[in-house]
Amino acid sequence: MGKPRRPFPERILGRSVWWWLKKLGLMRARSGSLPGRSMRRADPFPDRGRSLPALRAAGVRIVPRLVAAEGRTAALADGTRIGVDAVVWAIGYRDDFGWLRVPEAKDADNKILHVDGVSPAPGLFFVGRPWQRNRASALVMGAGDDAAAIVQRISPARSS
Repeated sequence: MGKPRRPFPERILGRSVWWWLKKLGLMRARSGSLPGRSMRRADPFPDRGRSLPALRAAGVRIVPRLVAAEGRTAALADGTRIGVDAVVWAIGYRDDFGWLRVPEAKDADNKILHVDGVSPAPGLFFVGRPWQRNRASALVMGAGDDAAAIVQRISPARSS
């Protein structure tokens, strides 16, 4: 089962929350820093009208996890069966690095190992990982900085 989201307002004092996070330096907070540890624990996400109460208020019926479907009948995790016309299945995503057959790049739980996107496996690098270098790493606004850092790391090796 997924973890509950903790949405926060999209705007604070008339400004985008992203403006505030950047202005306060929180987008650059390292994962091990006090603000970084706090944000990782809270896993903040902008509401944008997509919180469960906002969706309910808009008439969306929120139900337990879909576990099976046949024809127009959906079976839910709580055992309920309901007739459906449409399903919006918001699954999020989970890592699956089973395809990566580089043992030194993964731990015993099959999770990738890296420090700031640099794998212990020579020549293997990652970009866009959550909290790769900071809060912004997995966001469009931060992946470019992480990619630039990886390019800097790779560049000396390419010139030799």
